[in-house]
Amino acid sequence: MQRCFVPLLVLACALFGVLSLGTVRCPTGKDECNGNCCDKVSQQCVKGVCKCRPKHVRGDLVCNANHEYALQCGSGEVSCGIGCCDSASEQCVGGVCKCRPGTSCGQRGVCNANNVCVPCNAPSHGRCGASCCNFTTHSCKDGRCVPQCTGSGFVCGERCCDERTSVCVNGECKCRPGTSCGNGRTCNEQHECVLLCAGGGFVCGSACCSRDTDICDSLEKCRLRCSHDQTACGSSCCEKNEVCYDGGCVSIGDCPWTVCGITWCGSDEQCVEGTCRASQPKESDSEYQNSGNGWYAVFADAAVVVPIGAWRDSAGIGFGGLGRFSYVRPDSFGLTARTGFIGHTNARPSEAIKQSSMEIPILFGPRLLMQTFYIGFEVGPVINRVKSVNTSGGGAYDDSSVTRIRAGGTVGAGFFDVFGFMDFGVCVYSPNIYWPDEPAAIGVMLNLGVGLPIGREAPRHEPKERRDEESNDGDEDHSHDL
Repeated sequence: MQRCFVPLLVLACALFGVLSLGTVRCPTGKDECNGNCCDKVSQQCVKGVCKCRPKHVRGDLVCNANHEYALQCGSGEVSCGIGCCDSASEQCVGGVCKCRPGTSCGQRGVCNANNVCVPCNAPSHGRCGASCCNFTTHSCKDGRCVPQCTGSGFVCGERCCDERTSVCVNGECKCRPGTSCGNGRTCNEQHECVLLCAGGGFVCGSACCSRDTDICDSLEKCRLRCSHDQTACGSSCCEKNEVCYDGGCVSIGDCPWTVCGITWCGSDEQCVEGTCRASQPKESDSEYQNSGNGWYAVFADAAVVVPIGAWRDSAGIGFGGLGRFSYVRPDSFGLTARTGFIGHTNARPSEAIKQSSMEIPILFGPRLLMQTFYIGFEVGPVINRVKSVNTSGGGAYDDSSVTRIRAGGTVGAGFFDVFGFMDFGVCVYSPNIYWPDEPAAIGVMLNLGVGLPIGREAPRHEPKERRDEESNDGDEDHSHDL
């Protein structure tokens, strides 16, 4: 009985340690918040960060709905950031009081639509609505600065139109229907300048075609109209036993040859600099001939992680290294497995706390390979450790540390086999994809890997000069005189 009791006691202690992993014990009157301890009376846990509780008063300041302390504003004022703005002449923009558009500001200044005070001190200048107007060339009408038009001109939007050739449509000068636009074009009822063809012609692209002899092809070019068994060639139509060569029809009888300089090449020949030569099989552009076999590689990755969103409040930029084992099958797929260490610079969720964190990711995943480009994803457990230090010395917060295991992963793309041994990628990285009552942690990871291929065949390229010599020795002149 006593022999069974000791192992059971050890197992119970281990189970209790696993269940308590990821929790922080806070003193009475405080709540746990992502590894920190928040005061129940004056603070509230918001996205893993301790912030002030709404309506809590601290001196002359009161906590607003955005969990920020601000002044209690009087009559005719509105709260803005940590101050108050005059509601008649100011506007709150991004937590800062700025001038209200259309109001006076400074000495003879006017506030524009971008909440910027524009001085209006130049000679002949004055305020017109929300802008500064030059009354030498413009006038103020209905609060808008409009140009002063002369002669047959009239105001249309922000410019002057010529009444003889233009009309105002939705604040823009458009051509007047029936007037000439130049270059043989006339304005139609839709205020568009179009080409008008004379003598029964029709418009094709930017030219006029004859209805009797031409058609408009898919490239909007005028082309000679030929019968169904003829082919257009310049100003004539070629018959079935003719081909179009240099703008004219050339007879080739019934032979399926192609023009090559002053000769014809057969179907098993190709034209090379005006001479017919036997067709050569195309060479493969692949640098490595692996007969469809893959290879293995061991990589050392240098990684930089930039937290975004809520994670940025509790972690700084991360730097680390990972070891990676990969299987690569060219133009097909790959498999990766990697682990390592990533440490983050200190972050300050509040003025009283300095927080540091690190992760040990253990990730596995596939890759889709397209030449030297890849896309893929990885998943696996990530060990997180967060340490918080009280820097205020006032006792409002206690030093704490917590270690957690969460599900993490990456989704990204990059280039592999660069220079035969390098790997570069960019991905979305998350050390905590989802956990109840915890915000998801998301960042951008940049990684540069240097690897060593294992079991990869060497390139099988022959020197270009040798291939050219063999091609010239085997070439025969297959020219056929016309």
